[in-house]
Amino acid sequence: MVALRPKICALANWLIPVLFEYWLGVVDVSIQDWGAIGEIVGAMAVILTLIYLTTQICQNTRQLRSEGHQGITNGYADILGQLLADDSLFKTLVRGSRNGKASRLSSNHNVTFSSTNI
Repeated sequence: MVALRPKICALANWLIPVLFEYWLGVVDVSIQDWGAIGEIVGAMAVILTLIYLTTQICQNTRQLRSEGHQGITNGYADILGQLLADDSLFKTLVRGSRNGKASRLSSNHNVTFSSTNI
């Protein structure tokens, strides 16, 4: 953006006097001149639009990442809330997690352990 600033200033220094002289009636501007002016203005509008869209995409990406992290955090908080609310569920998870030997659990507790394993 900084590199464009001198070019935009140079363009404005050329364009403003031409338009001012045209409005005063000093200079006759042909249809080709108007076309060139329109093309320059259109190109500037496209560049500004691309800059705007780039910033919007970056903001959207940051927002989506934040929502993803928030979803993961909420999932862990829900599981932790269930573990803290149900004492038998917490004990099953602790017993199943000891030394990685979930085979010592009953089949019912093993299913519970597998479904709540973090």
